[in-house]
Amino acid sequence: MKVFLKTPKGIAVFVILGLVLVGFFYFGNRKKTDANFFEVRRANLVQEVSVVGRVKSSDRVNLSFNISGRIVAIQKDVGQAVGAGQTIIQLDTRDARKSVADAEIALEKSVVDLERLRRAGDDLVVREREEAELRKLYEEAFILLSSVYNDFPFRINNLEKTFKVQNNATEGNVDYYRGVARLYYSILFLPRNYETEYSFYKKMVNDRFDDYQRLGRSSAGVLIESSLDSTYQTIQEVAEFFREARDITQLYYQALTDFNITPNKISKGTTEIELDELSGLSSKLDEYLISVFSTREKIRNQKNRVVDVDLDLRNQELVVQQRRNDLKASQDKLADHYLTAPFAGVAANVIPKVGEYVVANQAVVSLISENQFEIEANVPEADIAKIKIGDSADFILDAYGSEERFKAVVSGIDPAETVIEGLSTYRVTFQFEDAGWEIKSGMTADLLVVAEARQDVLVIPQRAVFRRDGQQLVRVQESGGEVVEVLIKTGLRGSDGYIEVLEGLEEGEKVITSF
Repeated sequence: MKVFLKTPKGIAVFVILGLVLVGFFYFGNRKKTDANFFEVRRANLVQEVSVVGRVKSSDRVNLSFNISGRIVAIQKDVGQAVGAGQTIIQLDTRDARKSVADAEIALEKSVVDLERLRRAGDDLVVREREEAELRKLYEEAFILLSSVYNDFPFRINNLEKTFKVQNNATEGNVDYYRGVARLYYSILFLPRNYETEYSFYKKMVNDRFDDYQRLGRSSAGVLIESSLDSTYQTIQEVAEFFREARDITQLYYQALTDFNITPNKISKGTTEIELDELSGLSSKLDEYLISVFSTREKIRNQKNRVVDVDLDLRNQELVVQQRRNDLKASQDKLADHYLTAPFAGVAANVIPKVGEYVVANQAVVSLISENQFEIEANVPEADIAKIKIGDSADFILDAYGSEERFKAVVSGIDPAETVIEGLSTYRVTFQFEDAGWEIKSGMTADLLVVAEARQDVLVIPQRAVFRRDGQQLVRVQESGGEVVEVLIKTGLRGSDGYIEVLEGLEEGEKVITSF
């Protein structure tokens, strides 16, 4: 036996047996490793971007208005110091202030209407009151339509001699008036045949009159509304035609006096009568247009009130919110009339003068930062979308060590890429918020930009999320110990390795981070 173990074959057998025994004891006695879990919880999440930049002499920042307008005040001249937020140039704010005042009144009115609804009382009483008011408006609308159609169709029919060819004449009176006026006045007239168009509009009015005659006081509200709509549209078109015919007749009548013309076809008295009729018709049509429009709007507003009180209240609450939004928009627009300094500095190259008109996005003043230094950093393509103008940043300067921390704000992002060693980067400029130390150009700055922050959101470790077929999933241990895969939707990725969960998980659930 000893001889066998000393042979090469014996040694090999002995080594193999030894490896088998070691493997048995190692793997056979190894305990199963439990998976690592993370309990879904709420936390504050911050996304930060770390970049390295250099202090440089500040370039001029060109400032412009977001809107166009006329300059009424220049409060800072070249070389004068400007504090952060101070106004440099002001545009005429009269219209913008009126818009703010109107928005404030509209908001106050909507709040009063909301309070009135809340105090209105019983639902049924409110509905009956509003429906009664709507019926009253429909009756008033019918009376208005009666007044309109008992008047202006007959006025138009009585003008036939003014537009139609009479006896042995070759054209109607208005067409004749236009021809004469064109000889004496250098006015461009539309190429139209007034006799033909008069027949067209006369038929249109008579068709609307036939529609009206089918109505009655007890007609359905929808039919009265339809008649109001068609009447309003008809009056608009007809009024424009007869207004032009009146103006042409007036020109002809004026030419008789200005150029001492002796009428040889139509007497001056006839022209005077026709001019009076056309002027009277035009004025009456304008009155009807206003009355029909006003009545139509009253009905529409009243219909909106004939709803269930709960819905009415909810609707009015939305109206109040909309009025608040309108007021905020008006205030923001008013603020656009003031060109303010985004940071403390010195005004340079103030271009316009008081009274001049400036257009939107046109540079009107340059501003140099107060300490005349800024930080410039090249941000990689992967991070540039996370940064926006106005973001705050903490930074340290290598010259002063990590104990001294400074603050800055993103003041500019270059839209054009800068390729550095084959990688696309974008130049981002930071303005100092405090600079109590002696700053020198060329110092290296390590910046931490707070790109986005969210409070009290559901979070899990980013390593717990995996992808399959374009979807995000996690493994969740259920109460019975079974592990299942769950589809989730994520939001903000924090710089601390956690990620926001928007859908799919609830607080307290356990997700597997590793096995």
